Amino acid sequence: MSKNFKIQTINETTVPNARNIYILVPGTTDPVNSFANIQYDNNKRLNFNETTHRANSYQSSSQYWDKAFYDNMKKLEQSITDFIVFDKFGWSGDNCVSNRETAGKYLVRRLCMKDNYNNHGYYDPIKDKIVYFHLIGHSHGGNVINEMTKEIDKLEQWPKKWKIKSITYLSTPFFNNLHQVKVTPKVFHTNTKIMHAYNDYDLTQNFLADFSLFDLSLIQKVLEEKNVLSIRSKLPTNKANKEGELINEGLIDKAINAFKEIPTNKFTDLWLSHIEGELLYEKTIDFLTSIENVLYKKDNETQIESGIFVSLKEINKEIEFKVSDFLKETIPKDKLKIKRQILKDDVYQELLASLEKILDGIRILKTKFNDRIKDVNKGIESYSRKGYINDLNGSKKLIETLNSFLDIDENSLISNNSSSLWNILFKILDNNIDQFDDTYVDPSKQFKGTFLERNIKALDVTKEDEYDKKTVQTAPTGKFTQAIILSHTTPQYGMQQQMEDIMNPAIFSKRYYTLLENIKKMEKNYDNNPNQTNLMDILFTLIAHSSIHTFIDKWSNVGIFVAEVLLDNKIETNLNKLKEIMNKLKRVLKKRFVGKLEAFNMGSLIYFLQESHSTSRRILHPKIKEFLKEVMENK
Repeated sequence: MSKNFKIQTINETTVPNARNIYILVPGTTDPVNSFANIQYDNNKRLNFNETTHRANSYQSSSQYWDKAFYDNMKKLEQSITDFIVFDKFGWSGDNCVSNRETAGKYLVRRLCMKDNYNNHGYYDPIKDKIVYFHLIGHSHGGNVINEMTKEIDKLEQWPKKWKIKSITYLSTPFFNNLHQVKVTPKVFHTNTKIMHAYNDYDLTQNFLADFSLFDLSLIQKVLEEKNVLSIRSKLPTNKANKEGELINEGLIDKAINAFKEIPTNKFTDLWLSHIEGELLYEKTIDFLTSIENVLYKKDNETQIESGIFVSLKEINKEIEFKVSDFLKETIPKDKLKIKRQILKDDVYQELLASLEKILDGIRILKTKFNDRIKDVNKGIESYSRKGYINDLNGSKKLIETLNSFLDIDENSLISNNSSSLWNILFKILDNNIDQFDDTYVDPSKQFKGTFLERNIKALDVTKEDEYDKKTVQTAPTGKFTQAIILSHTTPQYGMQQQMEDIMNPAIFSKRYYTLLENIKKMEKNYDNNPNQTNLMDILFTLIAHSSIHTFIDKWSNVGIFVAEVLLDNKIETNLNKLKEIMNKLKRVLKKRFVGKLEAFNMGSLIYFLQESHSTSRRILHPKIKEFLKEVMENK
C-alpha cells in the first residue's frame, strides 16, 4: 500500500504517497446550505460563519457532498492502491465570477506552494514524483476546475511531473466566454479523459447559471427569520418534503387567514344588525392589523421586531464572507470579493418610502373603523353598508399609493412610476447580477481543437431524477388512485384540467420542457438586449410558476372584488384603477404560465433549481465509478 508521511498544514494531516489524487471541488452555495451558515451581527453587518456544513472556509469541506457519494468515494479509495481522495478544499461559494477565479488559483497554490502558515505546499514532499490529479467538480466547482487549469499553465512552481489525468464535471454549466479550460501539455496528461453528467430537469445548469447572480437566498432567510414568510424545516430537500415542512405560520399567512375571516357576504347587505356590523368591523380591523404586522411588528413582551421593514434593514447591511488569511495575502484585493450589499442604499430608501406610505394609509383606515365602533358604542351611529363604504373613503390615499406601487405596463413590464414595486425589483436584480453569459451543458466546445477533443464522455442522469420517475416513467392508468399531489403554489384550474392531470402524470414533464424552451428564448432576448423588459420577462415567467403567483392571484381577486362591490363616487376612480392594475398583473402571469408542474410533492422551481441540480452528486453513479477506475488503469 501507499507510504504515509506527515507534513505540517493548517490542521496536521497525514499525506499519502499516492500516484492518483482525487480532488473534490464543491459548487456554489445553495439556499439550504447557506441558511445554516448565516449569523447576525446587530451592529454593522452580517457574517457567513465558518462551519463544516458548507464549502465556505477555503479549507476542508467534505460535508458539501451527499453522504452516499462521499462514502462511495472513500470505499473506492480503500480498495485501490495509490489512490486517495483530497477533500481539504472549500471556497466562498458566492456566485460571482471573481470568486470562482480566485478559488481556482487558491487550490493550485495550496497544493504546491508554501506560505506563512505552511512550510510546504500540501503535496510538496511528492513534487518530484509522477502524480496524476483527477478532478471532480459539482456545479460551478467544474468552473473552478477550469480556472485551475489556467493557473497551472502559468504557475512556475507547479511540478513538471504533475498532470491532470481526468475531469468529472457534475451538473456544471459551461460558459461561452467565462471560465474557459486551458488545454496544454503542461496541464494535462496526453490520455486525459473527461466525463460530464447532466439532467434535463436541472434548471440551474440549463438556465440560472447564465446569470452570475450573487447569492440571494439570504433574502428568503431574513424574511423567514423576521417571520414574514413561513419558516420551513432545515432538513435536506431529499430527506423531507421537497420544499421543507411548514413548522411556523408567517405573517403573510396570518394576513391571508385574517381576510378569510371577514364576512364579505355582508358587503352587499343594505342593513346590518348590531352583531353583524360588529363582526364585520372587528374582522376588518383584524385584517388591517395583520397587514400592518407584515410591514412592521414589535412584540410588547420580548421587544423583538419583525416584518418587512426590519427585513429590508437587514439585507441593506453589508455581508462579509470569511476567508483564510492565505487567500488575502496571495490574491490581489481587487480580485477577492468578500463584501457586498444585496439592497443598495438608494434602492432601500426608495422602497422604504413607498412602504411607509402604505403603512400610513393602513393606520389611517384602522383609525376610521375604530372611530366608527366607538360612535356605535356611544349610541351616536349604527352599523350599515353605507357607513362601511364611507369609512372606506379613508382609504383613498392608501388606494392611490397602492396604484402607484403596483402599476405596470403589461407589454413593456415597466412602470411610469419610478418607485413602483416592479421597477424596484428590476434594480435589485440588476444590482446583483455580476455578469451574464449564456451557458450549455456539454464541455465539448471548450475542448474543440485540442488533443483532448475526442476524449469526452456524456452521462445523462435525467432518468435518475425522482420527478422523471414519477411523471414520465409512470404510465397513465385512468384511475384516481395514483394520488398525485397537486400543490397550492399555482392558481386553481378547472375541474376538467385537474382530472386530466391526475390521469396523465407525463403531462407535468411535458410542461416543464415547454417552460424550459420559453425561458431559453427569453435568455437570448436578454443576451441581445439586457434591458428591464427582457429581464422582467424572465422574472415574471418564474413568478408565474411559483407560490408568489398564487399570492398575487388571491390578492388580485380581493382587490377586484372590493372594487366591484364597494363602489362609491368618491373612491370609484381609484378603485377602478386598482381593479385594472390587478387584472393586468393576472394577465401578465397567465400569459407566461404553462400549467401546473408539481406532482407527488415535487416539481416546484426550488425543486428544479436545487434538487434536480444535485441529482448527479447524490450517489457515486456506477458509470462514473467505472470511469474513475478506467482512467487510473490508463497509462
